[in-house]
Amino acid sequence: MRSLLLTLSAACMTFVPSAAHADDRFAHAQPRHGGIVVSAQHLDWELVAREGRAVLHVRDHATPVETAGAKGQLTVLPAGGEQAKVPLAAAAAGTLTAAGVPTAPGTRYVASVVLPGRKPVQLRFALP
Repeated sequence: MRSLLLTLSAACMTFVPSAAHADDRFAHAQPRHGGIVVSAQHLDWELVAREGRAVLHVRDHATPVETAGAKGQLTVLPAGGEQAKVPLAAAAAGTLTAAGVPTAPGTRYVASVVLPGRKPVQLRFALP
């Protein structure tokens, strides 16, 4: 009886690690455009800030969310600089953009967005 229990427990331990690695429930929250991802209101929001421009990608898992008619504002908090507020405008499907955005390391961003038919959301991002 004891050897049967040892054999069963060894067999269970063999299968548990492989099942854990197959878990991809959170794979959708990975960056797809090289930015920083935050999850809010069951959506993934990825901010890509480069070369004076910010693009906010909005996804429901892997599917871009319609942003036509969306309103938003990006508050920029540069490290050691002055706070700036820049409007976010709907662009291609699943994106909002802002121009004239500081993108130095250490900059923090607060995006306030209202998507059509949804509650307002506030998102926080920080560049490393």
